Amino acid sequence: MQATTTPGFLRKELFWDVNFDHLDVELNKSLIIQRIIDFGTWDEFLKMVKFYGENSVIKESLKNRELSAHGASFISHYFNKDIEEFICYKRRQSSPEPFHF
Repeated sequence: MQATTTPGFLRKELFWDVNFDHLDVELNKSLIIQRIIDFGTWDEFLKMVKFYGENSVIKESLKNRELSAHGASFISHYFNKDIEEFICYKRRQSSPEPFHF
């Protein structure tokens, strides 16, 4: 599946660092979900959940290392998941940034 079957709700602006025409909705599912959660609109989020299904969005979000703290917090509240289940949260806790004065 390539751009011809890419859902119409995906904006090229969300994928500034990849070739949008070569996005595959299954192979690049994790990237698509992460970008919409972190940078998409409410409407895009709802369409993504409808397209992939709640279980798939939850599964991909939980294992996504690149999901922002805001995105993980939003998904944890929206789907009633513990924030500590998210790989991105665990990763940030295990390597805290140095304190800036």
